[in-house]
Amino acid sequence: MGSKISRVQIELTESEIERIASTYHAWRGTTDADYNDVPGFCRGSDLTEIEVSGFNLSPGRHVTAVGCSHHGRKKGEHGLLPA
Repeated sequence: MGSKISRVQIELTESEIERIASTYHAWRGTTDADYNDVPGFCRGSDLTEIEVSGFNLSPGRHVTAVGCSHHGRKKGEHGLLPA
């Protein structure tokens, strides 16, 4: 997602911005659209899970890459969750 325009900056297209915004509004329940987790893009996390990650909101802590799964494992069983 996005086109790298410098070492530290990515530019999103209008369609990517729309996808992010519509997903956010579906998650918040402010539209008629249903929210669904999408591997590699988005995932709803509850407060307990966020607390286990040390309140780190980095996407890599909560959104798994396509084809990977660490959800449902115990704390420390995966490199993304601190032991």
